[in-house]
Amino acid sequence: MIIDKARSLLCHIAVHDINVTVTEVARLVCMPPFAISYAVTKGKR
Repeated sequence: MIIDKARSLLCHIAVHDINVTVTEVARLVCMPPFAISYAVTKGKR
């Protein structure tokens, strides 16, 4: 779905380009940190 791709891209940009921690992103989007880590990996593709 487009929402999943957008969320993954947002997480990737936040963690890698803006240097926001996975924990901070998890808090902002109300998801567990392991899901953010997975989304960051997906967003890289």
